[in-house]
Amino acid sequence: MNTELLLNNIGKDIFSRNDLYNAAVKELTSFKETDMRNMLEKLLKDRIIIRIAHNQYVRNNNTIAVNEYMPIYSDESKEIITEIKNQYPYLRFQVWELTWFNEFLVHLVAHNKIFVDVENDGCEFIYSTLSV
Repeated sequence: MNTELLLNNIGKDIFSRNDLYNAAVKELTSFKETDMRNMLEKLLKDRIIIRIAHNQYVRNNNTIAVNEYMPIYSDESKEIITEIKNQYPYLRFQVWELTWFNEFLVHLVAHNKIFVDVENDGCEFIYSTLSV
């Protein structure tokens, strides 16, 4: 199936899954609802289309800036990250802070809390390292 022709058949800048399905049926009459999942997954994986919201997609014409949230770590978080990386270099973990939500909230968080998300096998080691 020609994806360029398929996307031109939609005729909208922002389209839904149903719009995509209707365009695919116009292009290929033997297209079924069961084929839709595979096609949508492939279009998203190949970055031909981009999901901008629930059931809303746009064509990727490389001019759309996909905003990725890039948080700023506090000094305490940086120390925790460095400590964990130095002592347990093969451990997978994530660190996030409560104050990051302040960018999105009306009622701001006054006291920062730092969360360390660690894979199950490393919980006790990280706890004993950070609690000292």
